Amino acid sequence: MAFEDLRENLKNQFVQLGERITNSRLYGVISERYENLNSNQQRLVKIVSFLFAVGLFVYFPMDYFMVSFENETAFEERRKTIKDIVKSEREVSALPDIPRPLPAESVKSNIESQLKEMNLLPEQIKQVNVNYQPSAGLIPQNKMQYGIDVTVNKINLKQLTNLGSKLQIIHPAVKVKDLIVTLNREDARYLNADFHLVALNIPEYRPPEPPPPETKKKGKRPTKSENEEQ
Repeated sequence: MAFEDLRENLKNQFVQLGERITNSRLYGVISERYENLNSNQQRLVKIVSFLFAVGLFVYFPMDYFMVSFENETAFEERRKTIKDIVKSEREVSALPDIPRPLPAESVKSNIESQLKEMNLLPEQIKQVNVNYQPSAGLIPQNKMQYGIDVTVNKINLKQLTNLGSKLQIIHPAVKVKDLIVTLNREDARYLNADFHLVALNIPEYRPPEPPPPETKKKGKRPTKSENEEQ
């Protein structure tokens, strides 16, 4: 019953709208000019009007479709971005904490032990020195705690690669920053190598402190005089 009433209401509104258009001055002018046209011109006007109506009929649904498609694309991109952010956050949270570097003398002692294990002669080990002011390069000065300079002479290519591998994994917070390799002047079959290691200045992680619990304010008990007044 309600559907029938709605249909009748819409029908009456369309009839009233058609009467208003028919009784308007603009419609009369257009109708008069149309009557003054010959049959070919009237046919052309009908064709143009039909094509215009079809264009409007097709344009609005297509416009709504394109707008909805753009909105859906933007939504999918934002959802993908949010998923990537959440995934990255989980991956970062799952990474193990990098330990702080050991004292410089301890790292130096470890390097000297590695050199002894490689059976290098004393004359081949030129220096293993701690540098508390390493030169800044790609790593800013405030991100380096200290440096260690290792110089070895007259080593072969296999010894160079083995030593580089050992120094690279000497400690998670100590990395090889620079490597300079030159030919040995006495014997061109051997190499001289300068390793420059740096200990990264990793700040100590402190988890955020939980907020203090909220204390509920207890209501003030009424005094004896207040009770008597009530």
